[in-house]
Amino acid sequence: MIRLSLNYEVVSRNKLDSMHWAQRGKHAKMLKDLVRLELCRLQWPAGFTATGKRLVTIMGYRGRKLDADNFVGGCKALVDALTRHRLIVDDSSKWVRVEYHQKKLSESPLGRPLTVVTVEDMP
Repeated sequence: MIRLSLNYEVVSRNKLDSMHWAQRGKHAKMLKDLVRLELCRLQWPAGFTATGKRLVTIMGYRGRKLDADNFVGGCKALVDALTRHRLIVDDSSKWVRVEYHQKKLSESPLGRPLTVVTVEDMP
């Protein structure tokens, strides 16, 4: 199991849809970089490649909760970043089950916006 704590507040799908395509690309690159930095901090092996089905749990600590569709849509680039760094094989249901949860900012362990991603093997 790996647990990534990202200093990132999930952006609403509505906000992402209103961005220029270049801004969305920069946002996706920023998420890939955040995941990479957290993997480096955890000293995750560079050559690691996922081979089986995984359970991914995304817990977003936000100032204001989003409706479920906006939160899931806002996490798409984050799931893509997990694929890019080979923590999951692919984002299809054959290879991953993703669970999405939100909590208020007051419940954040660090007292600020935070996204915690847990990746674990499934039997």
